[in-house]
Amino acid sequence: MISKNSDLSPSPTSSSSSSSSYFFENININNNSNTSSEGSRLTLRRNLDVATEAYKTNDVRKSKEAHEIRKIEDEPHKSNSFKKGSTKYIKTATTFGSYSILLCISIVMGLHTYLNEKNNVNSSNSNNSNNSNIELKVYNHMILFIVTASLFICGIGLTLIESTNRKIEHSFYHSEKRREEWEYDNYIEGEQSEMVELYCIKGMTEYDAQKVVKKLSKYKSLFIDIMMLEELNLMPVELLLKPMQTAFATFLSFVVVGLFSLTPFFVSCFITFIPIQLIYSSFLILSLMVLFIFGSIKSKFYTGIWWKEGFYSSMAGIVSILMGIGFGTLSTTFI
Repeated sequence: MISKNSDLSPSPTSSSSSSSSYFFENININNNSNTSSEGSRLTLRRNLDVATEAYKTNDVRKSKEAHEIRKIEDEPHKSNSFKKGSTKYIKTATTFGSYSILLCISIVMGLHTYLNEKNNVNSSNSNNSNNSNIELKVYNHMILFIVTASLFICGIGLTLIESTNRKIEHSFYHSEKRREEWEYDNYIEGEQSEMVELYCIKGMTEYDAQKVVKKLSKYKSLFIDIMMLEELNLMPVELLLKPMQTAFATFLSFVVVGLFSLTPFFVSCFITFIPIQLIYSSFLILSLMVLFIFGSIKSKFYTGIWWKEGFYSSMAGIVSILMGIGFGTLSTTFI
């Protein structure tokens, strides 16, 4: 497929062609070596959020606004938005916060159903409603203790798993990148040939692929990043939290969000006259509201409409409620 006599070695950076001039027509690069890093900025034409909204609403004026020149640091592209540290923390918090709420819902509703059924059986045998209410209060404290303990135990387990996985991902990415850099320095022709073949497989003509690869291979860092993505399907680890950051964000979000959803139970420990049904209703409403908010937040960084994503997250909570009730009921048959 690839001609062996094709010259793909990097040419001097001063060389250019008319075909490449169109690509850089709307990109302004400050290459003055005496300027600071803040001065060397890229500008580009597109605001993806506005462009997407313009397409959905068929708004030509808004589409033109989306393509006004702006600094690349200000470009709210959804994949680039995760490069910012705060955004990466939000992603982790919403993900594992949702997991903790679903865990709390399942355990609470399962235990509540099981203990309530057992309490009904006991009260029918003893015919004493006062003892029944006292037992339900004790059951609530028991449920709160079990769920809280489960949050910390599962939180520690998830923290170890996620931080270890992140460490493996970082180590593997950097080892593969070092290998690609070594191959670039020692046999760049082989790397160029691989990239040409990949582009041909994706539909490029061999002539165009050679031309593109020849241009890209002049820039070592850029070319290696492209090889990592195209050849190895590895996304930059800069898009992910570091292992220690992952451990911190995972544990904190899982435990704190889970404990927050249990607020009605904590309040009932101090205000003992709150009706039991109100405690559980408040717990479920609060949990579903948090799930809806987390789903809406996720839609900001991914594709999707905020209320739909919030609704889908809330539906996951409803499924957890039904599953908890189902397993609780089933448990009364065997235990």
